Amino acid sequence: VRPYDLRKAFASRLVASGADLRTVMSLTGHTQVAVLLKHYAHVMDGKQREVLEKAFG
Repeated sequence: VRPYDLRKAFASRLVASGADLRTVMSLTGHTQVAVLLKHYAHVMDGKQREVLEKAFG
């Protein structure tokens, strides 16, 4: 198991549990919302994804 895999699992669990993106970014070291969305949008429910994609494109 690579550190990357642990971070991805951790971030996925946070996003799936409804944590706000700023908190997820802070806890995982991401600096850009677009990168976070690219990697973790698949674990969001449809409404969350729709709102974030509309806001951040």
